[in-house]
Amino acid sequence: MTEFAVADESPSDRRVARRSADERAQPLTGRLRRFWRAAWPSLLYLIPAVAVMNHLLFHPLSQHSSVDGADEYLFEWVYTSVAQNLAHLHSPMFATSIDATAGVNLMANTGMLLVAAPFTPITLLWGAPVSIALVLTLNLAASAAAWRWFFNRHLLAAQGDGRAASPRTRAALCWIGALVCGFGPGMIAHTNGHPNLTALWLVPLLIDRALRLAKPVTPVRDGVLLGVLAAGQILLTEEILFLLGLGLAVFVVLYCAQRPRVFAQVWRGAATGLAAALSTAAVLAGYPLWFQFNGPQSYGAIPDSPTLYSVNAKTYLLFPAHSIAGDTAAIKAVLKSNTEQAALIGWPLLILVLAAAVLLARELVARTVAATLLVLAVLSWGPNPRFGSLALPFHGPWYWVQSLPLFQDALPIRLSLLMFPAAVFLLAAAALRIVASGSVLVRAGAGAVAAAALVPLVPLPFPVSPRAPLPAFITAGAWSQCLAPGQTLATVPFTDKARWEPVRWVTAANAGFAIPMGSVWVPGKNGDAQMGPQQPATATLLDKVDTTGRIPKITAKMRAAARADLASWRTRCLAVLPSAAHAQADARAVTALLGPGRLIGGAWTWKIEP
Repeated sequence: MTEFAVADESPSDRRVARRSADERAQPLTGRLRRFWRAAWPSLLYLIPAVAVMNHLLFHPLSQHSSVDGADEYLFEWVYTSVAQNLAHLHSPMFATSIDATAGVNLMANTGMLLVAAPFTPITLLWGAPVSIALVLTLNLAASAAAWRWFFNRHLLAAQGDGRAASPRTRAALCWIGALVCGFGPGMIAHTNGHPNLTALWLVPLLIDRALRLAKPVTPVRDGVLLGVLAAGQILLTEEILFLLGLGLAVFVVLYCAQRPRVFAQVWRGAATGLAAALSTAAVLAGYPLWFQFNGPQSYGAIPDSPTLYSVNAKTYLLFPAHSIAGDTAAIKAVLKSNTEQAALIGWPLLILVLAAAVLLARELVARTVAATLLVLAVLSWGPNPRFGSLALPFHGPWYWVQSLPLFQDALPIRLSLLMFPAAVFLLAAAALRIVASGSVLVRAGAGAVAAAALVPLVPLPFPVSPRAPLPAFITAGAWSQCLAPGQTLATVPFTDKARWEPVRWVTAANAGFAIPMGSVWVPGKNGDAQMGPQQPATATLLDKVDTTGRIPKITAKMRAAARADLASWRTRCLAVLPSAAHAQADARAVTALLGPGRLIGGAWTWKIEP
C-alpha cells in the first residue's frame, strides 16, 4: 500500500468495519476485554509521565517550575478563575480578579477551557497547583497514547509495498514511536509553564479525520467529527490548530502535485466534508471565538516578534536542555526562550531522519511527508533565517505572510512541535521497512543506530524550585479584615512579568478579591494587544522604590495622584508584599503617601476609604 486509498475503502478500512460489526455482536464483557487488550499498552505511558513529572506531581503545593514559574502561576490563576466562575454560574470566558476594574478576556489569554472546566472539582477541592500538575502529567501520557493510535492506523501507508512485519513487531514500533512523540523535546520543554502546548492529544485525531475527507464514503459524517475535534482544539489552543492546518495544506498540495488524478477524484467529497467540518466547528466554537475577538477586553494583533520566536537552523544540531545530553550554555547562545525547544533534536537524529527520507524516497506517502517537513522547516525559520550568529542573506517565506490574518498571531518556531511527530513517523516507517526486509545483522545495526540517536533525548525529571511561603494575610484569610470579597487589593510592588506574587495571592484566595494591572494580554490604545495595562505614575513610583530601596521626596501632588490611581481601581486595601526586594522601604514610601498602615497577618496594609 504505497498511497492512501481515495476512491474506495482500503482493505484496512474494511477489516476495521468487519471487526466493528463483530464487536457489536459480542456481549458487553467480550467488548470490554477487547478494549482492554487494545488500551493497556497506552496506559503504560503513565509510567514515564510520572517519572518525568514526579517532582511537581507529588509536591504541587510546595514546588513550581524552576524554568518558567511565571507562566505556571498564570495558568494556576486561569484554572482558579474558570473554576470559581463555573461554581458561581458565571461565564468561564471572562475573569475580573486581575486588571481591576477592566478584567481579562480568558479566551484571548489561553483560557484552555476544554481542560480547565472539567478539572473544576479538583481545582475547588485541592487547588489549581494540583490541577496543573495533573494536567501536565496526563498531557504527556495522553499525547503519546493518541500518537500510538495514529501510528497503528497509518504507518503501513508510509512503509510502502514489500514484506510486512509481524503484527507484534509493528505494534512494538508504533508504541516506541508514539513514546518518542509524547516525550519529545518540545513536549518536555513546554511542561515548564505551558499546559496548553503539551495538550496535543487531539492532533493525531484531527490528522486522521482530515485524511478521511479524501475517502468520499461518508464525507458529512467525517466532516462533522472533524469539526467537533477542531472545536475542541479551539478551546485548548487555537495556534496549534492553525499551524496543523497549515501543515496539512502543504501535505495535500504536495501529494496532489504528484497524483493529479487524485484531486479530480476526491475534491467534491472533500469539499463536502470540509464544509461540514467548518459548519460544526462554527456551531460549537462560534460564540467563544466571537467573544475572543469581540467580547470585553478583546484586542487585535499580538506584537510578538516572529524573528525572536523563529527557529535558528543551528538548533537542529543541539540537544534539548532538559535531556541527558543537553548543553544549556550552547543553547543560550542561539535560543532566547527556555521553553521553545521543539527543534532541538540533536545532530544524530537529524541524520537519521534524512536517511529515512532517502530510504523511503520511492514511497509516495513517505516522500510527501519528507517534503512537507522540508517546507515547514523553512517556514519555521521565520522572516529572517539565521544559523547560529550568522544572518542568512535572504528572507524566509514567513517574511511575506507575517502580516496576514492568523499568521500575525502565530509563532513560526511552534511549527517544530508538529514537525517532530512527522519526523518520528518517517523514522518508524523506515524501521518497519528494515525490520520486515532486512537481515538479522541489518536489523541489529539499525536498532543500535536508532538507540544512539534517541537515547541523548531521554528527558530529565521536571526541574522544580520551592515556592516562596505566602503570608498568613492570605493563607489564614486575614485579607478579609482589610476589604470585602470582590473588592480590589493593590499590592506593592505592582504586578508585572517579573513579580507574580500578587497573582499567587489571588489564586490562593480563590479569586476572592481583585488586583489591578497584571501581565495578561489586554487591548492597547490602538486596539492591538499589549502586555498589561498602562502603568500609572503611582505604580511607577513604588516599583522604583522597590527596585532601588531609595525613597524620593513625597509631594502633595504625588499623594493626590496616589489617591486618584487607587480610586480608579476601586481599591479598598493596599498591602506591601513581605517578599518584596525592599519591603521596608516600600512600607515607608506608602506611609508617606497614605499615612500610617497596619500589620495584618505578616503584611503591612492600608485600608482605603472610598
